[in-house]
Amino acid sequence: VFDTLGAVTTQEVVEEIVDRGMLEVLPLTHIRGRSLHDAFVIVDEAQSLERNVLLTVLSRVGRDSRVVLTHDVAQRDNLRVGRHDGVVAVVEKLKGHPLFA
Repeated sequence: VFDTLGAVTTQEVVEEIVDRGMLEVLPLTHIRGRSLHDAFVIVDEAQSLERNVLLTVLSRVGRDSRVVLTHDVAQRDNLRVGRHDGVVAVVEKLKGHPLFA
């Protein structure tokens, strides 16, 4: 995230965003017990997440939040995912739901 931001803005702007609490980079291992309200959540590299891990992340999303999943099957490096692909499972389950785009 920080290298991408560094390509589009200055280090000072990135530091200010972090200092104001507007950006938090959170490893998935620290998501349990959190509720993410009023947040824009980006789950990057989701192609390597198993269904149960992705569901754990999505269950943390709270009121007035949005979630974006980035997913590139060609970059899947977790060979265990295969038939347990979390993104595919979520898309199939939520297809047609009014809150899903």
